Amino acid sequence: FNDEESHCSSALLLSLFLGIIYHIFYLVLRIICTLPPTQWTISRCTAQVLICLLNPDSEGQIKIERKKKIPNTEVPLLSHYDIIVDPAYLEQESDIERLESAWNTLDKVSCSWLPKRAEIFPGYLFHWLWNSSLKRFAADMILPYFHWSG
Repeated sequence: FNDEESHCSSALLLSLFLGIIYHIFYLVLRIICTLPPTQWTISRCTAQVLICLLNPDSEGQIKIERKKKIPNTEVPLLSHYDIIVDPAYLEQESDIERLESAWNTLDKVSCSWLPKRAEIFPGYLFHWLWNSSLKRFAADMILPYFHWSG
């Protein structure tokens, strides 16, 4: 029992330490980015260009399953159900092909669209971290697209 307590306390200390390191790093980075020379460099010498797939062929699903042990009440509550969301991003190969086509087109035109600027993300970072694998990059970085007006 004592070994479990010491293991849990050391894991908690490590978690706290890493959280403190993260917050210090984040604060230092924010301070650096607010300095006038850094702001000028970021705003005038860098760019971020992203692509999106507005009408994907992949279709996800939402499942609502009743929990096995629930109290017997007259009114069903949300807490009596599990909601399982599977967005199925990029399950269809046609989605990957369309993203690759858009990515290749963007690579060809971004130099002329953004003269004297370095594309910081994804740009060279994409090629370095994901070895130019769009499927791996998309799997790591994909987010849903939505429009504020519905």
